[in-house]
Amino acid sequence: MDIGAGTGHFAFAMHNEGLNALGVEVDVHQVRYAQNILPEGLLVHCPSEKILNYIEKSDASVLTCIYAFEHITNVVEVFDAIQRNSNIRWIYFSVPMFSLASIIDTINPEIYARTLHAAHTHIYTEESISWLCKKYNWKPLGEWRFGADAADLLRNIMVTAENKGDEEFAKVCRDRFVPMMDNLQHVIDKNYFCSDIHILLEKS
Repeated sequence: MDIGAGTGHFAFAMHNEGLNALGVEVDVHQVRYAQNILPEGLLVHCPSEKILNYIEKSDASVLTCIYAFEHITNVVEVFDAIQRNSNIRWIYFSVPMFSLASIIDTINPEIYARTLHAAHTHIYTEESISWLCKKYNWKPLGEWRFGADAADLLRNIMVTAENKGDEEFAKVCRDRFVPMMDNLQHVIDKNYFCSDIHILLEKS
């Protein structure tokens, strides 16, 4: 069961792999759009006020939530509902982290903020994820850390330069920066200061 499934891309991918998948989405407009392109019943609409009940009664053994937890105001109640459902054995989610990108968003508030976006009620930290695992006794099985911090840094440099009318300087920065972006991001990722994490947890 994929919570916050959007238009159902991940649920559809899992369906194509032969898994019994279901996407659950609170935005009725995305569900209506997806119903024109997805197999019937693969994506369902669930109003936000009913999502806790939906999670508690699900017969899914795996719950996924890809970039949706940061949009939920009552996220601890959602975690409680997951914990109460004994059918759910594994949780896979991805969330934005406090990171270099967050600092860039903070010091340049006039430029579009990616991690500190207005629709994000919160972002996660190493401490909050550790707290989550400890509170519910969920065991981390694996994680993938990656970010777009280097791209955010370049974007901020270029937008600032272009706003000042110096497009030539912006081009020079881009040409010099792009070849080293992957290496720079790799250093940020290795030091756990990247903007994103994917994590797989097992319920004890």
